[in-house]
Amino acid sequence: MTDNISTSHYDPESERIAIQNIRSLIDALPLEHRISMTGAFAHLMEIWTDKNLIMKYLRDSFDHLRLDMQYMRFDLEATRSERDQYRQEHDSQE
Repeated sequence: MTDNISTSHYDPESERIAIQNIRSLIDALPLEHRISMTGAFAHLMEIWTDKNLIMKYLRDSFDHLRLDMQYMRFDLEATRSERDQYRQEHDSQE
């Protein structure tokens, strides 16, 4: 098998291709070996599906976190601006 799945960059397409290649190799096995490998392949597919679901949840969580951080930055800048405006008004009254 010539496909390499990189660990430094997540590439779901190369994973799909690798899994299809594994499935093709299992299908080409003699029947007695194919039967034993089919269970292992089904387990691999369960793990892969779970991993993809977790990855989706993580991406969604990071997106939500980024949005929350943007709101916090906006709120912080507004608070700083209000503070500076208050200071200017307070200093001009003295």
